Amino acid sequence: MSDTVRELIVPAQKGRAFRAVKDELVEITDIEGRQVGDLWVIDAADHGRWRREQV
Repeated sequence: MSDTVRELIVPAQKGRAFRAVKDELVEITDIEGRQVGDLWVIDAADHGRWRREQV
């Protein structure tokens, strides 16, 4: 596993996508502290495998 840190800032009411590899840690922080976000996780090898969370 790499110690590389990537930062992705998503403006309010917008969305972004990125690819994470197996065992990679993804941390989500609301920098303004007031908005509920939706997180969708989709398996790149099988798009029928997905999960949605409100964070």
